[in-house]
Amino acid sequence: MHPLPVPAQPWASFSTDLITSLPSINCSDVVFAVTGHLTKMTYFIPHSKTVSDEDLTDLLIKKIVLHGQSHDIIFDHGPQFISTFWNCLLQILRYTIKLPSKFHS
Repeated sequence: MHPLPVPAQPWASFSTDLITSLPSINCSDVVFAVTGHLTKMTYFIPHSKTVSDEDLTDLLIKKIVLHGQSHDIIFDHGPQFISTFWNCLLQILRYTIKLPSKFHS
């Protein structure tokens, strides 16, 4: 395993984690932690256990993307979350996915 390269600017690279099985406080029993790799600054975003992937994507954009464009996102989540996250992110940013076909004319 190789270490990650040092980012050139804050929030150019960050990782996410969900901290679960917490006692409920103000209807929040999950913390969504987002850590920037350069500064190690971490946002702890409280939420409920029933948070959807779409809501997490929206939270991530509102809290992190305001710092500027990121180049690396490191997820410690399953492939279903990552797939849903990218689909939500692309919809919010109004990007269109165009997949190539095997047959070209």
